[in-house]
Amino acid sequence: MHDDLDRAAFGATPLGLPILGSEQSIQSFDRNQLRQFVKDHYRPERVVVSVAGNMDSSLLDQICDDFSQFEKSDAKQNAPIQQEMGFEHLVRKKPVEQAHLCLGLPGVSLTDERLYAMVIYNHLLGGGMSSRLFQEIREQRALAYSVYSYHTSYQDTGMLTIYAGTATERLKKRTQQRCE
Repeated sequence: MHDDLDRAAFGATPLGLPILGSEQSIQSFDRNQLRQFVKDHYRPERVVVSVAGNMDSSLLDQICDDFSQFEKSDAKQNAPIQQEMGFEHLVRKKPVEQAHLCLGLPGVSLTDERLYAMVIYNHLLGGGMSSRLFQEIREQRALAYSVYSYHTSYQDTGMLTIYAGTATERLKKRTQQRCE
């Protein structure tokens, strides 16, 4: 469903496409092309290795050995693509007992000075059990069994997403009440 939201928000741009690709896109390249892509894009300056917990020096040695084969590449970093959110309404019907809703709103980019304010706003809005959405939608009104929000920042844009999961019957009932 979140892939559908990305497609509705960003259309056929890179941000609107599924990160795993489609069967057709995966079949469009061969092993050599994949190896070249890894060589061009998986570069030391783009990789972070993070380890937490009780580790010994042998793990560090293994990491150093495994990543010592990485070579710096002359490949240029992709230029930023200006992504503007669209406003498309997608509905996918399935014979299930649960309804899932996603609402995408314009967010802020990684370089926007409002990014940290957005992080705080998102946490207050839907970042946990004490959030406004959880308290009002789930606890007070019992409209959904799950409700939260999250913010995704990209190089040139961002999106604030609000998610709710509820019983299909509850959604139909609320929709009919609103439409009457």
